[in-house]
Amino acid sequence: MNTILVGNIIGFVGALSMVLVGLQKKKKNILYAQNLQMVLLAISNLVLGGFTGALVNVVGIFRNCLCINKKLTPFWIEFITIITVLLGILCNTNGIMGYLPCVATLVFLFCMNIKDVIKFKYVIGFIMLLWFAYDMYILSYTTAIFDIITFFTTMVTIKQLKDEKRRKL
Repeated sequence: MNTILVGNIIGFVGALSMVLVGLQKKKKNILYAQNLQMVLLAISNLVLGGFTGALVNVVGIFRNCLCINKKLTPFWIEFITIITVLLGILCNTNGIMGYLPCVATLVFLFCMNIKDVIKFKYVIGFIMLLWFAYDMYILSYTTAIFDIITFFTTMVTIKQLKDEKRRKL
């Protein structure tokens, strides 16, 4: 079977599991569901030749496991940053586009503690645009569709949150 087709089928299942993430109400369950999503997306990325995408998904699983166990300390954040940068440089076979997943991962890592939900949503929107560009580059069309849907739903939610804020003033 064609690797692009196989990669997109696996990517589609991984992207569908994003819905599972959205249905979770407890942070621990969100992180477990996100780990399932990242396993599938890592496999999809590998099949499609997106090695840095696969790498950051595996690093994300490690980050989530630390977070689940309440061990995501500044030391581990630094360690994850260094590993992401080093392995990103060593594993990149996609030129400048191959760095997009690393940038997205690091932006998310450094912005995880933003308290303002609107600012955090902007971060998510930016990250989804980076993943969209990368997914299109590695021909992961099914995942790219979910990236762009997530971007637009995030922008709609930002508008709704801003409208609510204005009404309260």
